[in-house]
Amino acid sequence: MKNSKWDIKENTFNFAEDLKYGQLGEKRIRKMLENLVEGSFEVKSDRYRNGNMAVEMRQNPRKSGKWVPSGLQVTKAKWWVYIFSMDGGFIIVSVDRLKRYIEANRDTLETRDFARRSDNPAWGYLLRPTDVSALLYDESYDA
Repeated sequence: MKNSKWDIKENTFNFAEDLKYGQLGEKRIRKMLENLVEGSFEVKSDRYRNGNMAVEMRQNPRKSGKWVPSGLQVTKAKWWVYIFSMDGGFIIVSVDRLKRYIEANRDTLETRDFARRSDNPAWGYLLRPTDVSALLYDESYDA
């Protein structure tokens, strides 16, 4: 079964257009790597290897009772790196795109308390694998 959105139609190749699109992708990756070298990235990891992506938004330092912005709300990073497995499974997404995704879906995303029993509990969103997939490909979150 064909999916018209993804299938390449016969006789629609345009080398100049394809080359330009490829060069735009290379430029984007080059800029991202420069940002990484400059230290403009935030790294989080999934200890449980369940495909979920936790995005912290607030924390309660030393259980003070006062919740303050943290994580995605305060990062100065340009890129969010999320490690799903320490053996090379990770994604890199722009902080701006992640913020657009969270903002657009905040009323339907699952929220969670993280490290509830620690002396630094946090609150945020739990993105399920289908959420992560949409975050990465859905054009609704393009700038």
